[in-house]
This record gives sequence, C-alpha cells and structure tokens, in this order.
Amino acid sequence: MTLLKLIPARDKSSAYSQNKPEIRLRLSSEQNKTVFSEPEFFKPILMKMFKWVRYAGFLWMALVLSTGASAQVGGQGNSNGNSDEKLKKEEVGNVHDGVNPTKFTVKRKLKNKKNKTGNLSPDRQESEESSDDRNVATEPAVIAKEPIKADPNFDFIPGEQVVFYEDFSGDKAGDFPENWKSVGNGKVVTLSKFTGKWLQGNNKSAYVFDLRKPLQEDFTMEMDVTPDIGEIQPAGFFFYFIGKKKGEALNENVPGKGGFRIGINAGQVTLSGYLDKHVTNTGTSVERNYIGQGNGKIIKVSLWVQQQRIRLYINRDKVLDVEQAFPAGIKLDRLRIDPILAKGNNLYFSNIKISEGKRQKAEGRKEE
Repeated sequence: MTLLKLIPARDKSSAYSQNKPEIRLRLSSEQNKTVFSEPEFFKPILMKMFKWVRYAGFLWMALVLSTGASAQVGGQGNSNGNSDEKLKKEEVGNVHDGVNPTKFTVKRKLKNKKNKTGNLSPDRQESEESSDDRNVATEPAVIAKEPIKADPNFDFIPGEQVVFYEDFSGDKAGDFPENWKSVGNGKVVTLSKFTGKWLQGNNKSAYVFDLRKPLQEDFTMEMDVTPDIGEIQPAGFFFYFIGKKKGEALNENVPGKGGFRIGINAGQVTLSGYLDKHVTNTGTSVERNYIGQGNGKIIKVSLWVQQQRIRLYINRDKVLDVEQAFPAGIKLDRLRIDPILAKGNNLYFSNIKISEGKRQKAEGRKEE
C-alpha cells in the first residue's frame, strides 16, 4: 500500500532552513521512495494557467475591436441614409413651393470641401457659385394666345336708328302674331333649345308686315332663323321688300309695284329684282347649304341695302354683293316672308330688326 506523507526536510548548509522547515511530498512505498519539493510541483500548473489567461485576453480584445468597427460602419450607413432621405424630402418640398411646378430649378448649398490638391473640384465650384439661392423658381411660361383675325368679308354695319323690331314677346304662344297678315297658317311658339318666342312658318304660307312709311334708300335688316328639318326636301324660305300695291293678293308671285326677293334654300341663295311684274336682275350663289348645315342652330341673316346695291351676309359670310340689284325709285314699305317646306319640316323666325341712318365705317369714314 502506498502512503503520501508530509515530512519536514532540512538543509544543513542554510541557517534559514534550520529555523524554517521545507514542506515536501514523500511518496512512500515498500519498494521505492520519491520526494517532490513545493516549487517543482506547482510550476507547470501555473505556466499552463498563465498561457490560457493570455489566450483569453487576446480573444476578448479581438472581440471588442470587431464589435466597435461594426457599430461605426453601421452608424455611418444610417447617417448617410438619413441624409439622403432628408435631401429627397427637401427637394420635393422645394418643388411644391415653386411658382410653376412644370418649370423650376432647385439649387443646394454644398459644404466647402477641398480635394487633395487644396482646390475645389469643378462640381463643387459650380455648386458654390449657385449656393446663394436655395430655391429659385423660374418665370411662369408665357402662354401664346391665338392671334385675333380680322374678317374682311364681314363688313356689315347696322343702321343707327331702329324703325322696326319684332321678337314676338308681346304675343301669346299658340296665337298668330298681332299686326301681321298671312296667307296660310302660322303661330307663335317657344323652343326648348333657344330663348324667346318664335314665329313658326308653314309651307305655302306668306307672312306680311306693312311698315308705317317707306324705307330710306339706305337701310339694314337683321333676322334669326332656326331650321328643324329632316332628310326630305325642300327646305328654305324667301323674303321680300316690296313697294306694295293696293288691292293685290298677299301671296302674289311677283308682288307690288316692284322690289326684290332673296331666296335661302338648301344649297342655293338667289336674288331677283323686278319692276311691274317683270324681273330685271338676278344673282345666284350656290356655295353652301346654310339651311342643312344650320339645322338645329340659329342662322344669322344680315341685309344691307344702299340705293340699288344689295349685300347679303349669312353667319358672317358675305354671300351676295350686287350693284344694280333692283330698279331705282321704288318706295319699299312692305316685308314678306314665305317658307318653302316639305311635310314634317319647320322653320322658326325671330329678332327681326330694320334700321336706317348713316353708318360709321371701321376706318372712321362715313358711308356716302
């Protein structure tokens, strides 16, 4: 059996050893005996402990350094991301604050950073030059207006003094208009599409108004006409200015002592002057179907009589201009309107105005 005993060891050569005993490990057995001193036993253990502590310190320092580097890189990324997002928001805000959202300039103030040579880079220099103004909105774009075009064909100028005006406002709807004469049927109506009251004309009818006194040699007439027609022809009307003759039928084909007749039909405009039942002059224009193209609309008819000269305008188009349109010396004192309509077609008349008097031309010269 092996026994481990602690025995004191003495060294006769040292005085210290005489007074202080040395602790030794003695392994005693029956066959052999071995003695270990205290320093020799603990030295390898301490060396291994020191080695492991050193390794642990190195690992801890490496861990600390790697953690700090990661945090620094992440912080820079977040900072850059936040700055970029802030810049985008700033630019968007500047866009909405501009005067013209379709045309603007946003200038950013940059830091005065220098490159390695100590000079500003070209981009930085350009940015610094424009850094005084943060938000500069350019002038709003000037919208080009469509130029005003003069219409040389529409030289119509109405007379200064109105001698006759009829809009049927004083007549009851459904009745024939007061102070008018007729051959055939007719009545005053209202229209759903247009305001006011209108005279509804019928086929084979003549509507006559006798003026209080003959018109002057220089007069104008204006009238609104609204067609309501289908595909069946004819559709149109004639209107006359007549020197009336006592006892004559209202619907005479060549009425009165003389005068002129203008026809506005589908695709044709006609002019006839006559004296004592004889036609003296005609002029015809077949340029446009005013009745068909004006279906459901208001057609503006304007007439200018200047001695024997007649000018006719339809919707600002000068359709006729005839110098010797009818005989001279006829006293015109009657207006007559004859609708020419197929079954189911209608024509409506209103705002008939006759005016007299000298007119001032656009250039300031009085008409002779």
